[in-house]
Amino acid sequence: MLSRFFIARPIFAWVISLVIVLGGGVSYYMLPVAQYPEIAPPTVQVSATYPGADARVLADSVAAPIEQQVNGVERMMYMSSQSTNDGAYNLTITFELGTGGWPIWPAATWTFCCSMASATSAEVRPRNAILPGSSQTRML
Repeated sequence: MLSRFFIARPIFAWVISLVIVLGGGVSYYMLPVAQYPEIAPPTVQVSATYPGADARVLADSVAAPIEQQVNGVERMMYMSSQSTNDGAYNLTITFELGTGGWPIWPAATWTFCCSMASATSAEVRPRNAILPGSSQTRML
C-alpha cells in the first residue's frame, strides 16, 4: 500500500529521498570522528640489500650496526627485523601513538645508515619516512 502512494507521486518520492541524502551529508560533518583513538601505531620500514651475502653475514655486518644506532630513537616502542639468505634485510620500527602519522627519521640515523651502507656495499633505504630536506604530500 505504501509503495503505491510513492509510485503515484514520483515528485514527492524524489523530494523525500533528497531530504534524506542532504540530512546524511549534514550529519556526516557533525560526527565526532576526531574523538576516536588511533588504531595502528606509526611505523618506519628500512630495507637493505647486500648481494651475495647470506643471513648471518647480513645480520652481522648490516643489521647489527643499524639496530644499534636506531635503538635510542625517541618514542620508539619496538623494532623487528628479518634477514634472508638472498641478501635482503628488512627492519620495521614502531613508534608510540601520537608521534604522528609520518614519523620523522632522525638526521643522525640517516647519515649513519648512508655511511654504513657505503662501508659495507649494502644498499640501505628507508620507506615510509620523511627524510631531512625532503617534502612529501599525502592524499586524504
